[in-house]
Parts: sequence; structure tokens; C-alpha cells
Amino acid sequence: MYRQDEGTRERVAARGVAPSFEPLFNSVIVDTRGFDVPEPAMPPAPTDLGWVDMPPTNILLRFDLGRADDVVVARVWSGDTGRVTLGEARDLLLALERLLLGAAVQDLDPAGVTAALAVAPLQRPPGWRLIDDCWVDLAEVQRLLDDALGSGVAQLSGPDLTAVVLDGSVTAEEARRRCLALLPGRHAAMVPRAFVLARAACPR
Repeated sequence: MYRQDEGTRERVAARGVAPSFEPLFNSVIVDTRGFDVPEPAMPPAPTDLGWVDMPPTNILLRFDLGRADDVVVARVWSGDTGRVTLGEARDLLLALERLLLGAAVQDLDPAGVTAALAVAPLQRPPGWRLIDDCWVDLAEVQRLLDDALGSGVAQLSGPDLTAVVLDGSVTAEEARRRCLALLPGRHAAMVPRAFVLARAACPR
């Protein structure tokens, strides 16, 4: 079980992010063979792929690795099937299989890991920004503002994640609190770095 202490909660809230503390890669296989790994005795068995419903999760991607009756069982699941399609999940599982087969034969350096995975680099469409080491979809941030404050109440302005609040009855602190409350599970958004009241932003 993963727990956040009060200091961690304060730091992630200050950054405007909502990290998940579920494991990204969870392996229950314990290798006790030591460092002298023998050559595989036979070609790998055929791969069977199947789909199952999983419990809800806030993490975008999670990999599980286990074994049952001498069969390695690998699993990938996502809390956002709108961003990770079934086809992409299948490709990730097969990439993991290629990595395991390659690592079973020899130690892999970073270049060897990349070659074994054989996964094309992720191409992000326009509207994404790298902010505070986080890839952020600006349209998703605007949707967060609309859901938290109401459509048209706040407008994202500029590439630095500043939100202009058009409703004078909403304070910057209240706007930030509402956005933080709705942030978990929104993997492409973060809370705006600053909230500017329209009266202060556009004096008359």
C-alpha cells in the first residue's frame, strides 16, 4: 500500500498535479537463479492475448507480471481507455514480451532496451506543452476549468498555464481548490499555475 504524508500532499498541490501512487510495474516473479543465466532450452511458447475487465484505477498505465503453472502472465491496464486504446494496449504487451525475451538471452543496455521494445516514439498533437516536467494538453486544462468552475467562468491564457477568472464572485483560492478536487484521473491536465481575476487583469 502506498501512502502520502502531509508534506507530499502539500507539494503536489502546490505543483497542481495529482500523481497516482499505484505501481507502474508490479512483478511478483522472484528470480533465484543468480547471475549465470543459462541459454533458453527451447523456443518461446506461442502468445495468447485476451481482454478482461479490471477494477477502476487513476493511473494511466500499469503493468503486472506474474506466473501460473510455468506460464508467464503479463498484463497492462489503464484508467483512461479514451487515451490508451485496445490496439495500443496490445502493442505495449507485445513490446513487453519482446523485452523479456531479449533480456532472457543477454543483459540489455539502454540502446538494447529501445531496440527490443521496437516502439515508435510518441507523437503529441499541437496544443501540448512541457510544463514543470509534465506533458500537459492545454485543451484538457480548459476542460478542467469548465468542469470545476462552470463553462465560460475561466479562460486559459498563454502557454504558462495562467487562468483568467471572469466571475468576480470566485476567488483565486476557491478556483484552485475546485480544480484540485477534480484533477485525479485527468492524466493530461494540471491545475493552472496562476489564477488572475478579470478585474485585476483588465482594469477599466
